[in-house]
Amino acid sequence: MNKKMTIAISIVAFLVVAFMAIGWRNAVIRENVAERNVNGNAEDRTTVTLTITPKDGNTKMKSMVLHGFLNDSKAAQSFRDQLPMTVSLGDWGHDFCGGNLKVEYSDSDSQTGYRDGDIVLWTPKNQLALFVGGDHSPLLFLYTKNVVLGRITEPQEVLDSLKGKFDVTITVDATSKVPVSEFPKGDLNVQYGKTFTGRSYLSLLPGGDQGPYFYGNVTFEPGSRTFWHIHHNAVQVLVCVHGRGWYQEWGKPARELHPGDIVQIPAEVKHWHGAASDSWFQHIATEVEIAPNPTNEFCEAVSDVDYNKLGKYIMHIKIGNTILTADMEDNKTSRAFKEMLAHGPLTLNLKDYGNMEKGAYLDKKLPTGHTKIAPNPRDIMLYEDNVFLIYYNNNSAWPYTRLGRINGVSDDELRQLLGKGNVTVTLSLEK
Repeated sequence: MNKKMTIAISIVAFLVVAFMAIGWRNAVIRENVAERNVNGNAEDRTTVTLTITPKDGNTKMKSMVLHGFLNDSKAAQSFRDQLPMTVSLGDWGHDFCGGNLKVEYSDSDSQTGYRDGDIVLWTPKNQLALFVGGDHSPLLFLYTKNVVLGRITEPQEVLDSLKGKFDVTITVDATSKVPVSEFPKGDLNVQYGKTFTGRSYLSLLPGGDQGPYFYGNVTFEPGSRTFWHIHHNAVQVLVCVHGRGWYQEWGKPARELHPGDIVQIPAEVKHWHGAASDSWFQHIATEVEIAPNPTNEFCEAVSDVDYNKLGKYIMHIKIGNTILTADMEDNKTSRAFKEMLAHGPLTLNLKDYGNMEKGAYLDKKLPTGHTKIAPNPRDIMLYEDNVFLIYYNNNSAWPYTRLGRINGVSDDELRQLLGKGNVTVTLSLEK
């Protein structure tokens, strides 16, 4: 064997060992990152929704909403304070990356390595990156330091569905913090998860699985709820301990639940219970046997159509002698506005602006949940924290909170009713 051949073999052997070492190192790094920067303190996590919309021209992907959380690092807190935000991301094979973030972070936050589902600040260009799978180059990320801000909590098959050569626009918005209560959140509710919509967690209370009764703390993520179900030969009791939720019996209106509420569910009654769409929810559940051989019968899921109607209300808008109706949203802003109207009708002098909207300042500031929205005619919006707006033409995307939408009239009919210039309207709740 000549000298050149010996050198070539040595180089190849070195590269093989180096790549193996790099792969092992990155695997260890990814686990360390997952443990350190993603887990954090559960009570300090903030849940987020990520609305992903394909850019114009892409017909292979539909818009979708993903769920996730931010960790408790300084960088994640800085990112959270800027939400909601909308950024354009380009596809890089193993991730979507783009934007220009202004996130504060410390050296201790910066790590190499990542795993599928990570929400990351790519530090070389201060860009947002979502890792969704594909070929991961160990050399690329060996020397590139990222800051893991949190994780997407969707199953791997959902992340896999995002792979492809296309660009997207993503809106990230914070929903709420993981609940902090005296009762442990527990582990993912795998045992009963197939009879729930969304994610839930179960923690048996000390001694809760002993004796004739069952005591468990059930924690629902926002939007999570049980299927319709029936307890045969047993009465179920729910003690609400955190957040906001719903309980409904078949054929009856839903009941809104808050900490301290108690629900006694008779045997043989079809019902469901779960979290509100914008709040975590916890309740202690137990069952009391009233006849031998108690069983649970799980039925169909609560449909999204029915669930999304919960908490919404009808508002009347009087313009001259005409009364319009509006379907109002169930969010913290709209609920606070409803409380204002509960004291009596509210008369506003709406001023015209930009040949697209009419608005007025409210006497009271409302809590906000702004996202960038491009309003359409008949939309009712809150701008800043006290500007009430009715749109009669389109507008570009600005930070708003949607209050509701006028129904029963066309866009042209609304324009005629509002007229040109200022207009006086009286708002009231439907009785």
